[in-house]
Amino acid sequence: MECTARYDFTAKRSDELSFREGDTLKVIIDPEKNQEDDWAMAELRGRTGMVPKNYITSPEWFYRGLSRAKAEEILLDKEPDGAFLVRESESSPGDFSLSVKFGSGVQHFKILVDKATRRVFLWVKKFDTINGLVDHFRRNSVSKTNNKMVLRDMVKKKASVTDSIQGACGSNGIAGQFQQKQSQWGKVAQQKVMKPPVDLKPRVKAMYDFEPQDDNELELRAGDIVEVLDNSDHDWWYGKLRMKKGLFPSTYVQEIK
Repeated sequence: MECTARYDFTAKRSDELSFREGDTLKVIIDPEKNQEDDWAMAELRGRTGMVPKNYITSPEWFYRGLSRAKAEEILLDKEPDGAFLVRESESSPGDFSLSVKFGSGVQHFKILVDKATRRVFLWVKKFDTINGLVDHFRRNSVSKTNNKMVLRDMVKKKASVTDSIQGACGSNGIAGQFQQKQSQWGKVAQQKVMKPPVDLKPRVKAMYDFEPQDDNELELRAGDIVEVLDNSDHDWWYGKLRMKKGLFPSTYVQEIK
């Protein structure tokens, strides 16, 4: 997924990636890892690192956490044949689907990822980014059985969609939650925001696996990056990982410097 930087960002930790406003970043889809709610792994000029999602913005056709049913509701609302959107699974973050309106229904295609190369595909031809996949199927039918199912942009803008829908890489697209009211969204999208978002929460890296014993605890796998929401208790911290919040032992994690 190619995203555009909305602001300058200077890395503060060794695993982060610096970029400038206007840079085009390739957000890496790794099927083996669930990325954090607020951070994504990205590549820029041969370097990779974590970037804050609310500093970048994605194409209009991308939605995060959008259900299959909601996608159908949007596309069947007076949209033309070929109208489409790409959505990140609400139940399985990191998995993506292409939803296309055709006739009286909507067809859903799972976007597959080659684990070795991280290239994406639907059938045989593979692409470096979801953007490249989308561009290809604007000129070629996405369906194996219907040679007329080419992609075209939706008539309605995101501003007309209810504010319960989330963006997915940055505000306006893929990143933070879609919190502006419907009537305000268009204005926000058109205005150049001069100040970057507030600083994000501190993050730590899990050194060991941790199996939760209670419902209010957070499962950890070695290598997971956890956003720390509260570390006032010496032994148990409260954090967020893979869209879940819970407690975890502070001795199982290490600060990212």
